[in-house]
Amino acid sequence: GALVYLLGDDDRRPKRLVWLDRDGEIDEVVQSEPLPFQLPSPCLAPDGRRAGIATREDGKTDFWIVDLETGARSRVTTGNDSFLWFCAFSPDGRDLLYSTGTVPTEIAVMATPVGGSDVARELFRGSEPAYSPDGTAIAYVDRLEEWNLRVRYPGDDRDDPFTGADETREGAPAFSPDGRYLAYVSAVSGREEVHVRSFPDGGDRRRVSLDGGAIPRWSPRGDELFYLQGDDLMVVAVDTGGTLTIGQPRRLFTRSPVRADRPMDLQDGYAVSPDGRRFLVLEDVSGDSTTVELVLVENWF
Repeated sequence: GALVYLLGDDDRRPKRLVWLDRDGEIDEVVQSEPLPFQLPSPCLAPDGRRAGIATREDGKTDFWIVDLETGARSRVTTGNDSFLWFCAFSPDGRDLLYSTGTVPTEIAVMATPVGGSDVARELFRGSEPAYSPDGTAIAYVDRLEEWNLRVRYPGDDRDDPFTGADETREGAPAFSPDGRYLAYVSAVSGREEVHVRSFPDGGDRRRVSLDGGAIPRWSPRGDELFYLQGDDLMVVAVDTGGTLTIGQPRRLFTRSPVRADRPMDLQDGYAVSPDGRRFLVLEDVSGDSTTVELVLVENWF
């Protein structure tokens, strides 16, 4: 089968990184000069001072590091052949992880040092990598097996399934700060919802969202779990200290997605600040777009 999507000049329109407060208001502008080609894919470094972000230009999705104090941007990749725009840092902040490839048999997780000129290295085939806080495990999506979650253990090359055969269309894994739980998205109910399972055993699946959910993110203290419900950013109080306790979801604020080409209906990413009080997002600073280009990806499934 094939994947077809529209690529407009939305990606060429200037956008800038900003910090939003918990009411959805701009608290700080990171990039004083908006830049074209940026995609809504920020990930935060462990030190909270840098972010990774993707750009899409001439059919290539490349990744950059942004200094959150100055707004300066430095390139990490060049000519990366992919349309997947999410990234993640290693726990020590030295590597940026991202995906390359355009068909399931070729999509791979890559790691590139962010402070040097070392060559990127392929870690394994898959996408949407998320490191455990102690760096001993990487959760990821296996795009060859019904988009199921798996866990890779770099220390001994183990690679284990995390969820059962009853779950499909899984994605967006996110470890709790204490490493005891993994939040993720699954369509096991017929609609994509946010779930949490204990780690590493994968037991005690608990549903978090009630009316659809995507892109879960933990607060740094592990006492809240954020996720997207359409255009709403939701928050749920959680307690991972003993038996997992999950509260009722409530809306923090609503914001419209930025204009960008969106294969597979990818939603805007965001990052949570070290104090859990702000959210790093990409903001549009331009008007409407009318020009589009049709893109065909053959042998997608």
